[in-house]
Amino acid sequence: MPAADERLHIATSLSDALAALADRGRSGAPLAGATWIMRAPLREERQDWSYVAISKIEELRRVDILDSEISIGSCVTHAELALSLAPLPECWALAQAAARSANQAIRCVATVGGNLCASTFAAADLIPALICLEAEVELATPKESERVSMERFLEVRTNLETWPHHPSGVCSA
Repeated sequence: MPAADERLHIATSLSDALAALADRGRSGAPLAGATWIMRAPLREERQDWSYVAISKIEELRRVDILDSEISIGSCVTHAELALSLAPLPECWALAQAAARSANQAIRCVATVGGNLCASTFAAADLIPALICLEAEVELATPKESERVSMERFLEVRTNLETWPHHPSGVCSA
């Protein structure tokens, strides 16, 4: 286990990331695309976080298209999401939201999880389409995971540290 004061931990698995985030408590934050973090100084936001890099965790980088469900990892970029969903007419709105968000450079690094968790960002591009698709968000802890509706996630996302059994803040849609 890394030291709690370590500024960057590169997680090798979801369980490793959850443990590292739990170890850091309120001073830790997941790091994937970092587009939100790069602009933090402009918003005069806290910058002294200890980050846990999650972008190399394979299960968070996948879009799994099954018969009755599509699982989108929190580290999937907007560009990857648009490409993965393009052939699916039932996901047209979500594919278009991902394909037209921000600009091309941002779409190649901005992640689904980052978009969902950016509570102070008034134009979170993917949320309306995910609500229309009745998406759920899976909240994970070192001990368990729980699925909640997108609407419920929006209610609790600013207080993930106080969410029951959820010290980590790692989510996927």
